[in-house]
Amino acid sequence: MARLVWRASALGFLSLLSLAGWGCSSAYMVDVRNDSGRPIYATLMKTGNAEFDDRTLAVPLSEVRLGPGDRGAVSAPTVPQDMTVFIQADTNGNPGAPPRMKVFPGKTVVKVRSAGDQHNSPLVVEEIR
Repeated sequence: MARLVWRASALGFLSLLSLAGWGCSSAYMVDVRNDSGRPIYATLMKTGNAEFDDRTLAVPLSEVRLGPGDRGAVSAPTVPQDMTVFIQADTNGNPGAPPRMKVFPGKTVVKVRSAGDQHNSPLVVEEIR
C-alpha cells in the first residue's frame, strides 16, 4: 500500500512539474529539398533571440550537405521552448547572406531554390505545405 501511495505522489509531482513548464523542450525536424541547381549546406540553428536577422549569433544543431535535386533532413530532438529555431541554407559563392527561415516544433518541409536563373543567384528558402 505504501508503494502505491509513493507512486501516486511521484506521478502527481512529475505532472505538476510538466504543467509548470519545468524542463520543457520541443523536437524539430526539417525535410529539405534542394531545387537550387547547385550543392548546398542546410543547417538547423537555435538562438535565444525572439527576433533574428543575418547578424544574429546562433548555435548549429544539425547540418546536411545536399547536391542538386537531393533531399535530406536536419533535426533536433530537444530544444528548450524559449529558443528560436530556424533553417539556414548556404552554398559556395552565394552572393548574399545565407537565407534563414524560422521553423516551429514538429516537421517542416522546405524547398531551397535560386532567386534567379543565373548560377550565382541568391538562395531562397520556402516552406512547402
